[in-house]
Amino acid sequence: MSAITYRDMTDAQMLEWGRLESLLRQADLQVRSAEGLKQAQANAETRRKLIGATRSQASDMVIRANREARRSA
Repeated sequence: MSAITYRDMTDAQMLEWGRLESLLRQADLQVRSAEGLKQAQANAETRRKLIGATRSQASDMVIRANREARRSA
């Protein structure tokens, strides 16, 4: 995704990361099986670790981005 870390992100960057992460999570979940879910979880874990975010922080960015998308729709 990007080389920037969570602690260095602006609000706009957090929203953009959350938007992209949401799309990637949806794509990862296209494989509907136990193995597919396990791989989707591993992919999300890898992406959040790349930016140094906790699970909670990553989830918050996705939630905020999805809320913003609904408001803008």
